[in-house]
Amino acid sequence: MSLKSVRQIFFIRHGETEMNAQLRCQGSIDIPLDDEGREQMARAGKFFKTVQYSTVFSSPLIRAKQSAEIVTSGSGLDVKTLEWIAELNHGKVEGMNTTEIEESYPGLMDRWRYEPHTVRFPDGESLAEVALRVKNGLTELTAARTDGNVLLVTHQVISGVARCIILGLPLTMMWENKLLNGGHFHFYMTDERIARIREFSV
Repeated sequence: MSLKSVRQIFFIRHGETEMNAQLRCQGSIDIPLDDEGREQMARAGKFFKTVQYSTVFSSPLIRAKQSAEIVTSGSGLDVKTLEWIAELNHGKVEGMNTTEIEESYPGLMDRWRYEPHTVRFPDGESLAEVALRVKNGLTELTAARTDGNVLLVTHQVISGVARCIILGLPLTMMWENKLLNGGHFHFYMTDERIARIREFSV
């Protein structure tokens, strides 16, 4: 088999967890899928049986690893881990729901919703830092000799940031068309898009 550059990248959001169901901020908290999450990924897996792909990467968080294993079951491919597609670290707000966050950090969630590029979570990451690691990761991935289509099983923020970088959108549009649990984006890696990734700055 000849080695080629990446043709398409699929960004798949992990399945639901108990914290998703409770509308709590997960970030770097490492918890498994719940029953609904496993069913979501089984449905996603039926779709991906119709897709040709050669490489599968997962965030190091267990909810993403479990999702990747379900989606690719029967493919014969090993799931590899990529640190740069781990979810944004939300610091002190992890584990809180929206009401609790507003009580502790008034106005933070409004800024996160409408001006996400201005937010740094207390004791956590900023969106700018995440965008830089996604840009660097995409640059490395698209430069690698990876044959064909690649699946990245990751998280909502990472997928939204990657979409903005690849399509040349401002980070303020990160929440547009946001992925539900078990959903996916996919992008053809044209020369124009690869150049845009390399030129991206925050």
